[in-house]
Amino acid sequence: MMHSTFLSSVKTADRLVQKWLQGSQNLMIALNHLCHLRPFYPENQPLVLESLQEFCQTMVDYVSLGHFVVYEHIVNVIELCQPSQTDIPKDLLKQLLQSTAEALDFNDKYQTTPDLKTLDKDLSSLAEHIAQRLEWEGWLLEIYRSAKAWRYLPAKTA
Repeated sequence: MMHSTFLSSVKTADRLVQKWLQGSQNLMIALNHLCHLRPFYPENQPLVLESLQEFCQTMVDYVSLGHFVVYEHIVNVIELCQPSQTDIPKDLLKQLLQSTAEALDFNDKYQTTPDLKTLDKDLSSLAEHIAQRLEWEGWLLEIYRSAKAWRYLPAKTA
């Protein structure tokens, strides 16, 4: 019974991770599209606002999936694989949570009153935060993959 629960948890986490990775690709595409509209001139405002709306929605979907769903499943599988040793640095999850807050703050600012005068600076700052977040998420996925590999190592015989 325990083995089937474990396999079910891994399958669910793997499926969510794939969806999440697709979301990160979509986020980068939307960010790239928005950045290609620079400089953000008032005469381009309708196109910029449309691209900004698409980017913000993609970003919120991505960070929400990670924050509210994927991280929990990954941590659960890691704990099932290595119950005596959870190798997820607490600072890593804390940094990811802070990164979610930064993304949502950007979204809130530009969904309510989009200001093209500050968009370039704010977008540059956000892009740096996204790059750092992707690096942290890469570390989390590496821990996850290592834990799964550890679980499947054959038992040592004396």
